[in-house]
Amino acid sequence: MSIIKGKTPLLQCVLAHALNHTQILVLAALLPLFQDHYALSYLETEGIIALYLFCYAISNPAAGLLIKKFSKTFLVFSGKIVSGFSMAAMAIVSGYPLLLFVQIPFGAAGGLYHPLGTSILAESYDKKIRGRIMGYHGFGSSMGMILGPLGVGYFILNYDYKGALFFFAVLSVMVGVLFYGTVKESPMKPAGVLKRDTRWVIIAFALRESVFWGVKAFLPLYAVAVYGFSLSSAAALLALLPVIGLPANLLGGYLGDRFNRLRTAKAAVTMTGVSLLAFYVITDALSFHFLVLVTALWIYMSLPLFDSLVADTSPGKGYVEAYGVMYGLGFFLGAAVTLGTGFLSDAVDPRGSFILLAGIMFMCLFALMRAEMKDF
Repeated sequence: MSIIKGKTPLLQCVLAHALNHTQILVLAALLPLFQDHYALSYLETEGIIALYLFCYAISNPAAGLLIKKFSKTFLVFSGKIVSGFSMAAMAIVSGYPLLLFVQIPFGAAGGLYHPLGTSILAESYDKKIRGRIMGYHGFGSSMGMILGPLGVGYFILNYDYKGALFFFAVLSVMVGVLFYGTVKESPMKPAGVLKRDTRWVIIAFALRESVFWGVKAFLPLYAVAVYGFSLSSAAALLALLPVIGLPANLLGGYLGDRFNRLRTAKAAVTMTGVSLLAFYVITDALSFHFLVLVTALWIYMSLPLFDSLVADTSPGKGYVEAYGVMYGLGFFLGAAVTLGTGFLSDAVDPRGSFILLAGIMFMCLFALMRAEMKDF
């Protein structure tokens, strides 16, 4: 394992993080198109991104094992290369089974970045500014989430969805090469056993992350079915959330450094749950748009806080292992929640999915309350 030396790796990590979320959101934005093209149910449609997230989840903790054999930079590079080829393959394959199959390498390759990139930043910067550094890192993810849906919308309106897949495939390879060529490493100490507070923060983050991806997968489908959005408008809707996420990530990181990180995280999680409950009540499109933006503000604010809290409490320099477990569990639950919203929408009522999502956020709050950190 290693600590980054020489030039600070913030820019490279921001770019790689942005692309990671661009790829995920390209897939999410294409779900309504896949649903229409293959005549899929909600559950079958959600199954596409659920399989991606399951594979993504498995590769997160696997990164902790792989760094014993390979450098972090090489693993990030390899993940970007495989992700690029997987996106190109999605543009070529025909049929629902093959589309599902491609999600296996696509998800597994994408899942390598989070524990590696986040640990590189945790190792490279002082704890006093860690919240702001994670906020900049989250800023990159928000940029990716904007570019993904907007890119899909542009190609659908002017060309076709295959153009978007090929474009982002090439971009993935380019970012991978840049990362491998500019980020340097040297040996560091191995990890220890995760502390009690770290375990509770990981559980809370996993619940938060499951809601985050549940919302991402469900909102475009809900907007098309309930409010009559077009496919391009549904893609643009996904871009609305990270627009608010840009300042929200920076604000969350700043407040975490300025005040108590744990209390700030509790407030953001609580307000996210309240916002999700409000979706069940409203019926007009204007209120729907407003709640999308409010929910985005609170849920994005919490990301740099969780990233910082895990690094603050991790033993030694075992960030890759801690982040691997955290993101792996989060994406695993995210896959399960996307299936849950699909099942509820088919069997009961699409609005009931917001009750499920809000309930999970309040479980996240409970997990944070179990942590007893005093200094963060």
